[in-house]
Amino acid sequence: MYHYQFLLFFTHFSLSCGMLTFATVFATRLQANDTIEEIVDILKDNGPANTGLTFIWFPLLYETITGGRVLAVLFFFALSLAGLSSMIANVELFVHNVKDLGVKRWQATIGCTIIIFLIGVGSAVNLQFLLNQDFVWGFALIISGTLFLYMIYRYGVRNFRQDMFNNYSISDWQLPLVWEWIVKFIAPIEAVGLLVWWAIDTISNSDGEEPWYGFSPESFMACIVQWVGFMAILVTINLLYVKYWLNVKQEKEDKNPLSSHDTHANSHLSLHSSLHSNSNPSYGTYGDEETKY
Repeated sequence: MYHYQFLLFFTHFSLSCGMLTFATVFATRLQANDTIEEIVDILKDNGPANTGLTFIWFPLLYETITGGRVLAVLFFFALSLAGLSSMIANVELFVHNVKDLGVKRWQATIGCTIIIFLIGVGSAVNLQFLLNQDFVWGFALIISGTLFLYMIYRYGVRNFRQDMFNNYSISDWQLPLVWEWIVKFIAPIEAVGLLVWWAIDTISNSDGEEPWYGFSPESFMACIVQWVGFMAILVTINLLYVKYWLNVKQEKEDKNPLSSHDTHANSHLSLHSSLHSNSNPSYGTYGDEETKY
């Protein structure tokens, strides 16, 4: 029950903040006798990666409020915490994938943090670099969603719906059968449509100073080159991992049959404990030991 309230509250809160942002721009510029058309133009072109919406207009809003300096400090402090919490989730995703390669967690955490910091330095010191990265990887989310759809197809749409959601969740929303039809037919059409629309819009809006085949911050070619380059790096890493790392790991297991014997013994012990717990409901298993509830 509470997860419904949590979802509705934060959805309402996010929409309210978005509307407050646009209301701030209109209220501020109408006092300066700007027309509606001029205000709309400001919203369309409001600094690299829309940095002006947050770092220009909100300070102007707080300047007109009693105690606005205190509120501005609290707002940007909360904004920093929001960015930090989002970054923690992104770092954990990176770390978890590196751990799968056999790297220790503390080494993966330090290494991933350094890599992310070095990549972010360019955006922190150069607004044009920030504009390029926001443009390239913002639209790359469409590619990411398309690859996620492909993963669901490979796993099986029905198996994904049952194994990952309906059979896994507890007292939560269940994915209906219509979800499979959406994923199979509607979502691919949307993905292709968005990519085609983006390509046509980007190419048609280019000009002689910044042609679509150039490498300006928001050019079509800049996106394609970075996407293809990054995909090539990921594919190369995966091929090397499968060809060398997994083969070396398999060779070590073949040379050490005792390790394989221990694995089978632990599996037999876990199966025995599970059967014993099912026959005696007053006992359960935790690891390889029996625990009385």
